[in-house]
Amino acid sequence: MFYEVYFNREGKFRGSKLKNSFLAELFALESVSRYELSINYIRQVLDPFRGSLGVLPSKIPEVLRVKVKLETTDPPTISSIEVSGKEQLIEVSEDEEDPGWRFAFRGIMLQDYPNELMKYWNIPDGHLEIIYGPTLSEETKLRLAKGKSVGPLKV
Repeated sequence: MFYEVYFNREGKFRGSKLKNSFLAELFALESVSRYELSINYIRQVLDPFRGSLGVLPSKIPEVLRVKVKLETTDPPTISSIEVSGKEQLIEVSEDEEDPGWRFAFRGIMLQDYPNELMKYWNIPDGHLEIIYGPTLSEETKLRLAKGKSVGPLKV
């Protein structure tokens, strides 16, 4: 099942277009000893693609740690999104396709931000940790700076 999520029938990596509908349920099996050999296999097969995947199935579950820097302007603006020391915000011009349009279009509530990032980057529930600086209310609506967007994950 893991293989089907990440690879098409020709064995080609799906990239950001994973079959992620049941990703959380599959990752819930990663620490079940009965599936250890399968988890080790998919982990080995996915290793070359680690740079675009936030977490890999593992006997000891991995967590993607994200640092989000906020400017306390009105409205608050996301000035940086960092994962493993790599910036995830990208420059986009108005006439260019925006891969992270869902974050820039109307802004996003702080409480909804983790779920949107998990969907966009294909991170299963319970495998994402976000550290905000400074801390704001859950009801705060965040915006991205003009000309910025959240890019595809690069770890």
